[in-house]
Formats: sequence, structure tokens, C-alpha cells
Amino acid sequence: MHGHVPIDQFQASAVLTLAADEGSGAGGLRIFAALLVLSALALMVTSKSFYRFQRNRLTARYMSGGWLAVLIGFLLGRWGANVVTEEMLLEVRPALTFGLGWIGAIIGLQARSALLRAVPTAVRRWVFVDALVAIVLIGAVSVALLSGSMRQTGFAWWIAPVGLLITTGIGWAAETRSLGEERSPAGMHLAVLVQAGAGLAAMVAVMIQGLLILLPTRADGGEVIISFSTGGLRLLATAMLAAGVGFVGRYLLQQAGRERRELFVVYIAMIALISGIASELGVSPLFAAMLCGIVITNLGGPKLREFDRFVLRAEQPVAILFGLLAGVFVDPRIGLWGWMLIIALTLLRLLVKVPLMRWSLAEYQPALPERSPLFLAPMRQSLVAIALGVAVIVDEASEMNQELLTIVLLVGALSELLPFLLAWWRRDGASTTASKHAHATGAGA
Repeated sequence: MHGHVPIDQFQASAVLTLAADEGSGAGGLRIFAALLVLSALALMVTSKSFYRFQRNRLTARYMSGGWLAVLIGFLLGRWGANVVTEEMLLEVRPALTFGLGWIGAIIGLQARSALLRAVPTAVRRWVFVDALVAIVLIGAVSVALLSGSMRQTGFAWWIAPVGLLITTGIGWAAETRSLGEERSPAGMHLAVLVQAGAGLAAMVAVMIQGLLILLPTRADGGEVIISFSTGGLRLLATAMLAAGVGFVGRYLLQQAGRERRELFVVYIAMIALISGIASELGVSPLFAAMLCGIVITNLGGPKLREFDRFVLRAEQPVAILFGLLAGVFVDPRIGLWGWMLIIALTLLRLLVKVPLMRWSLAEYQPALPERSPLFLAPMRQSLVAIALGVAVIVDEASEMNQELLTIVLLVGALSELLPFLLAWWRRDGASTTASKHAHATGAGA
């Protein structure tokens, strides 16, 4: 996290307030004030004054992962001070759609072909198996535990909830500094592998959710059905839209000057265009904007590289802002089935993802540290999971989706805590063993 917030980051974090103008009278002013409060808090959490709190590794972990922002959003929401409500945010749904498009574009801009080719085969295999395991195990657990609470029947109704839990279970957090790895060559090598895998897994998660959302459609009678033909047409339209906006955006970026304001205006127009059209087509704005970002970053050019760096600098404030938004949408009334899901999904991260990492990176074992806190990194939920959960609510603001987002957030919060507890337990166990050994040695002497 940066120690200061440049003006372009302020623009990025405050841009979601643009759609508040759709309201009128006191209601519109209240919506605008609510979004302004969230934007101001996003700035504050990413400011230099908050940077000192990251000296504590556990605090840094919750701040860098956006979990502190989630807590603040919850305290501001219906179950806290009731300053910002779900209804207010849903009144400015186009702004939320735009924000999702911004995140999707950031993910896509990291998919430059040269960088993807540089990802080691072992890391690609790791991400592929991780996604496969999530689809099979998390899918099975989700279906088993949701069956007692889902009133709707039919496969089409299950795609959104089960798909959300699967995609949020793919991958892990890219941030590694708070885990406390030594700055040795072996430790830095392992950190790079973790970060490369996290970035690739984020693309896979957004892609899978985007493809799943394409399939369900409503029949004339209002029933939700699966239509592969409609899904195929939506996918084709999305690909053409992403390519078209990407090529036009590339041309406009080349014509723009070096001023950040000019680049910012072009970027705003691109994201607004692709996110709005994707929403009308019934396509995930995360998915459509990610495809557009992939097109832009692979067209090349020095100015485009500068643009990539400019956009990525705003990643942290936007992530914090979506953490605040997600906290507002939290519904703690998840019931017994919800807590069972939280426990099951957290245990899966602990029992499956850690051994999977060691198996996937076995060929690098001689070059990696034998024992490292970074081997616990896959337990931590990816930050993209927050955006995926908000995206489902933006698509359909139901109580079920709010409960699912709450489950995702609680799994993420617990998964941040577990590596810290395990590392503490190992250190405590090692200290106890050393103490006993020293005592035995002294007694023998």
C-alpha cells in the first residue's frame, strides 16, 4: 500500500459518485452524500496517516486485503449507524457497474502476452488444478449445504449461487509482505511465484463467472432456463464489443497527450461504454472489461505502457471503496446453513490449498526455503472475491445474494486470520521444544 495518494487516485476513488446525479431532491442529495462519505473513507484508509498501522503484520493483512474497509462499511450500513443503505447504493447501480468494469479492466491490463509467457509451467499447472479443485470440491459442498435453503428448483437457479462460491474459492491473495517472509533470494523467488499465480487465478475466476452468467436467461413465462444459443450469442457480442472498444481506445490513447487528465477522460469513457453495454446485454461488466483490458495491453506502444502504470496505481483506492460497498451489503442473518458453509469453505482452503501448493511447486523445492510462511499464502482469499460478490448483487439484489456475499466475506476474513494463527502456533511450539531441550541439557550437565 502506498504511503500517499496522488490526485489520480482521488479521481479513481471518487468516480463512483458521478451517477448520484440521477437522484432528485433530498433523496439524490442523500445518495450523493453517502457515496461521498464512502469515497472519503477510501482515501483515508489509503492515506499516509494509516500507513503506520501496517507495522503490525496482522493489521497490515486486514488493511491490505480491504477487510478494515468491509468492517467500516458494515458499521455505516443498515446494521450499524444506518448512514448508507443498500437501497441508496442500488439507486446508483450504473455507478456500481462502472466500478466493476474498472476492476475488470485492471485485471485484463495485467494479461500482457509477454508476461503470461513468462509465467512458469508449474505455476500455470498450480492455477489450473486449483480451479479444478474449486469447481469439484467447493461445487459439491455448496450444492449439499445450499439444498436445505434454496426454495427454487432447476439447474438454472443454482448457477449464480454455486458459481459465486466456486469462483471466490479460486486463487489466493497476491499480497505477501504481511506474511513476514525473509528478504532472502529463496524467499523473494517464492513470493514472485505466489504473486504470479494469484494474478493468473484472478483472470480465471472472472472468466469462469463471466461465462456462467451468460447461460441463464428468462423464458417468456418468467422462468429461468439455460440457453446455450443465447449464451453463445452473448459471448460473441461481448468479444466483439471488447475488441472494438479496445481498438478505438488504443487509438484515442495514442492521440491523447501525456497529461493524466486526458488519459483519465479516455479511460472513463472506455469503461463507461463497455460496462454499460455489457450490463444491457446481461453480461458481467467484470468479464467484458477484462477482455477489453486484455485487448488494450496486448496492442503495445510506449504510451500504452505508461497508461497501464497510471491505471494500476489507482487499484488500491478502488479496492478499498469496493470493500466499503461490500460491507454495506452484508446481511448477518445467514442462519445455520450459512455458518456451516463458512466453516466448510475455510477448512477446504486450509486442508487442500496448502498441500496443493507444495505439490505444484515440487520441482522448485531446492531453490525455495524449506519452511516459509509464504507456503500458507493460498489459504488467504483473493481480493477479487469481493468484487465477484458485489457483482452478483448488482445483477440481482436479492436476500439470498446478500447472504452469499456475507458468507464470502466471512470466509475471507477467517482465511486471513488462519495463517497468522498457524505461524504463531508453530513459533510457540518451536519455542516450547527448544526450552524443553535446553532444560534437559542443563539437567544432564
